[in-house]
Amino acid sequence: MELLIAYYEEQATYEDLSKRLGIPEGQCRVKLFRAKNRYRKILLAANKK
Repeated sequence: MELLIAYYEEQATYEDLSKRLGIPEGQCRVKLFRAKNRYRKILLAANKK
């Protein structure tokens, strides 16, 4: 969740996020992609109820 907040609210770049997390930029992109997908599934499930 922290990753999504930093990306959208703080408008942090992949480079900024990777430095903050201490991981390569490519791995940061993957983590963000997966976090977006998880959050999307949660929102869709909540809307179905």
